[in-house]
Amino acid sequence: MAGSIGPAVGLVDPYKLFSLFFSENELEILAKNTNLYASVHDAGIRSNSHPFVRKWHPTSPQELRVFLAIVIHMGLWKGDSPKEFWRRLGTQGQGVGPMDWMGYVRFQQIKRYLHISEPQDTPISPKTWWKKLEPLNCNIRTRAKECFLPSTNVSVDEMMIGFLGHSAHTIKMPNKPIGLGYKILALCDAGYTYDWELTSRVEGFSTAVPQSKPYPLSPTSSAVLQMLIALPYRTHFFTVYMDNHFSNVQLFARLLDYGIGACGTVRCSSKDFPSSLNISKDKAVGILEWNFATGVVVWEIHETRQKKKNSCGYVPQATSWGIPPVMAFLWQDNSTVHLLSTVHNLDLTTSWVEKLRRKPRNTSTNAVAAQKAFAADEHRKLLAIPKIDDDYNQYMGGVDIADQLRSYFTTQRIARRNWQPFFYWLLDTAIINSYRLARTNGSKASHRKFRSSLIASLLTMAQKPTSTPQTSPHKLKFNFIYKRRYQLRLRNPVRHT
Repeated sequence: MAGSIGPAVGLVDPYKLFSLFFSENELEILAKNTNLYASVHDAGIRSNSHPFVRKWHPTSPQELRVFLAIVIHMGLWKGDSPKEFWRRLGTQGQGVGPMDWMGYVRFQQIKRYLHISEPQDTPISPKTWWKKLEPLNCNIRTRAKECFLPSTNVSVDEMMIGFLGHSAHTIKMPNKPIGLGYKILALCDAGYTYDWELTSRVEGFSTAVPQSKPYPLSPTSSAVLQMLIALPYRTHFFTVYMDNHFSNVQLFARLLDYGIGACGTVRCSSKDFPSSLNISKDKAVGILEWNFATGVVVWEIHETRQKKKNSCGYVPQATSWGIPPVMAFLWQDNSTVHLLSTVHNLDLTTSWVEKLRRKPRNTSTNAVAAQKAFAADEHRKLLAIPKIDDDYNQYMGGVDIADQLRSYFTTQRIARRNWQPFFYWLLDTAIINSYRLARTNGSKASHRKFRSSLIASLLTMAQKPTSTPQTSPHKLKFNFIYKRRYQLRLRNPVRHT
């Protein structure tokens, strides 16, 4: 059963949980590197070409807490531009809000000069494109593993971060809700992101090392394997679920060496997939009966291989865990389903479960055969289906839950620099992981209430504002700035030639 471990045991306070990921050390690093980046780019220094430069003063961890509170607050109210939050300042009847703690100009300044890594004199090499996210990315990844023990069933899938700017590292995926942006491989358990791997269209994976022994794996399979062996597999048994983009016989066999079970859909064109099960959907409709299932062993476990130690000196526990060899399955449902598994079989007594099924529509691919199991007036009926398919449907959605939680109140803003979407994603991941830890520890707070409490705590930990919403000088300053810009436009009208 999943649970919090280490420093997260028993914590339900949003700020204390969030501080496990964005600690005082991370905020000091952000403040230090932001000030260095602003100094390198001559922030606040006027020139003949820029006579109306905004005055800059160094930021601090306390001020960055206010900045984060504002960003999180904006995510709670979708559809509003940043300007609208300051224009409505003091008129919402909600007391002191995060916009009372920082003016619009200052917020834009920090957003402009925010920097995670230490500024370098030379450009970062394309092969280390992800270095601008360090050390924040590495620290949050480490804390995510230290604070949570996943349940037996975890999932691996892709995440997308939307970004429409110019970058060689973005990927087009038209069939995804986010069709263009950065792709991330994530290992999740019911919405908690345990580990992840940044990917690039031209440079591949950020930290994954290709696996060549005892048999070579593709770069994608190597990245998946590297994430999964970060699990505490020596003391706990895990089964990972993945879709046909990742599943292959060699990866599943390699996971057996570490005692990790695997299950997932698979493409018929995958290497080592048995040709006897390579039946297309069109042919299967006319050949196979509805609810037909069969399986083939495609990778045997030999005793010599079981006893052989891996590179870490650990003896694989495949036999003690009771893991069967890699098996390929075919199940004829409304459509043909192909799967691989190392934790399932087709035993008639234990490998079938009854589920309430809906009667397929007449337009379904296999409607003629599937509707025979239903009476004319039946729309739902308890029918037996293979347990492998039921488990896959139940446990495959761990990454989708994390994506869903992030989509509700995303902190992502319009970004001019190609690394900033990753920063917003890391912020969202820290908040969602904190929320999942709170729920695991017994909290009943909703997602919105959790974020609202976190905003209030971030402001409390910063300096108290000296003004009230009714007399806030930030609103007057905001209106003055835009009035001044309007006057300058009248003095220097744009001439069309």
